Amino acid sequence: MASGVSVFFVGGGTGGHVIPALAMAEALRLKAPDARVHFVGGRRGIEGRLVPAAGFSLTRLPAFGLRGLGLAGMIRFAFGFLVAIPSMLFLLLRRRPRLVVATGGYAAAAPALIASVLGVPLWVQEQNSAPGSTNRVLSGRSERAYAAFAAAREKLRAREIIELPNPVRAAVRASAESSSTPQDYEQFGLDPDRHTLLIFGGSRGAATLNRAIEAAAGRIMHDTSWQVLAQTGQEDLESTRAIVGTSAGGRPSRVRVLPFIDDMGAAWRIADLVVCRAGAMTLAELATVGRASLLVPYPHATDDHQRLNALELVERGAARMVEDQALDGDRLVDELAWFDEDAAGVASMARA
Repeated sequence: MASGVSVFFVGGGTGGHVIPALAMAEALRLKAPDARVHFVGGRRGIEGRLVPAAGFSLTRLPAFGLRGLGLAGMIRFAFGFLVAIPSMLFLLLRRRPRLVVATGGYAAAAPALIASVLGVPLWVQEQNSAPGSTNRVLSGRSERAYAAFAAAREKLRAREIIELPNPVRAAVRASAESSSTPQDYEQFGLDPDRHTLLIFGGSRGAATLNRAIEAAAGRIMHDTSWQVLAQTGQEDLESTRAIVGTSAGGRPSRVRVLPFIDDMGAAWRIADLVVCRAGAMTLAELATVGRASLLVPYPHATDDHQRLNALELVERGAARMVEDQALDGDRLVDELAWFDEDAAGVASMARA
């Protein structure tokens, strides 16, 4: 792409929509340092934290969900769309993008549709095996769609559809090529001489995973030599920290609880075993770093796409899976025992 051109990345809400855009923007910045990259997202999503932290400019517009919310949802969506029109028109006229790349989430809908109507070329990047409703609609107006899973092709309607793995951030790729350092453990307050369980439920956390670590914390600290790095999201942070602190029984806790892990490169490097949701970007990073994992698909994901994502890894021996309702503290402790007892199985999974 020629240097100096303006490119918009639109989308957001969750890390699954923001992180692939950041990975592409980072790659573009390396290849064309003069390219003018700008992000457009929603007012409440994780993009408000991640995009500025990565050094990119961001415009935040109203974004409301539509699917499954009935008449009230349709009214809120229409209101957000109408409010976004003048702001997006001004932004387009001021920055004059040569390309808009949509990565999904309701925050992508209005900016991408408005840009497309005005003749700006639109590309769609779909992370999941079952495309979300926003990307399905936008693909009908896009010149090109990139699909990470073959199963997504039949639901996308772009003029050209290209199968391409999900983009992964440079920091994560680097973590796959380097070993952990004492500093990696130090920043999380963990011990480099212990095995580490990394457990996280996406950028907003996951109640099921948080309850499981609360239930298992005492046994992990008293009956095993493991330590835990847990990302809970903001909502459950204080309650999970309190329960974990009580479980420590007055001894230093080996379970570190954070609302959000900013340095995922370091987290991946220190992880020996991972328990996580099955969002497409999480799985892309997991495959890049090569770690044994237990996947817990979010049961209410659109079209059950997380379960479909997870099954692709399970079928090739690259992960284990447990349904959301079956995950509890006992299952977490069982996974640690499996890791300790089946070195060959762990190594095989990490290589798959």
